[in-house]
Amino acid sequence: LEAISDAPCPSEPLNRVTLFQCLPKAGKLELIIQKCVELGIFAIQPVYSKRCVVKPEAKESKLLRFNRVAQEAAKQSGRGRIPKVGLVQNLNECDFSGFDAVLIAYEDEERTTLKQALRKAFGEEKGKSDEGGNDIAIIIGPEGGFEPTEVESVLKNSPAAKSVSLGKRILRTETAGMAMLAMLMYELEG
Repeated sequence: LEAISDAPCPSEPLNRVTLFQCLPKAGKLELIIQKCVELGIFAIQPVYSKRCVVKPEAKESKLLRFNRVAQEAAKQSGRGRIPKVGLVQNLNECDFSGFDAVLIAYEDEERTTLKQALRKAFGEEKGKSDEGGNDIAIIIGPEGGFEPTEVESVLKNSPAAKSVSLGKRILRTETAGMAMLAMLMYELEG
């Protein structure tokens, strides 16, 4: 068979959102991967930070399992591509330079909501058109939240970074990424 032309997949989001998820306890990462793939995530990068209870494992078997979960979720939800799950990295070693916006969910952020940060980064209507094409990183902390110095480091090292509030309640780590992704998709994709 020969390809005649390229066409965008209608089930794929216009914007590419990568989740940088701090390692949660007790196998919750599989649930996070499954649901975020269903919601339209572009890629998932597991990370560890100072308050992570779980110790990082760079086991090939875990990575294969996580990517199999992503594959099954992509198939179930009719995705046109399978999001990649990367090897665990230290949050301080992550490179955010290729992103148009880097949004770190921070429980102590009192001034900037996700909606405000998106409007500042992309304008009132950008992203809701057929153009899209923004590369966005969302960063979710562990069960104990981020150390203030970790948030400061991300903000200092990435000009596109902004700490954001996800609302009046503090969400569990397994809920925060899904909620933030759903809010982001609603705001940018309508």
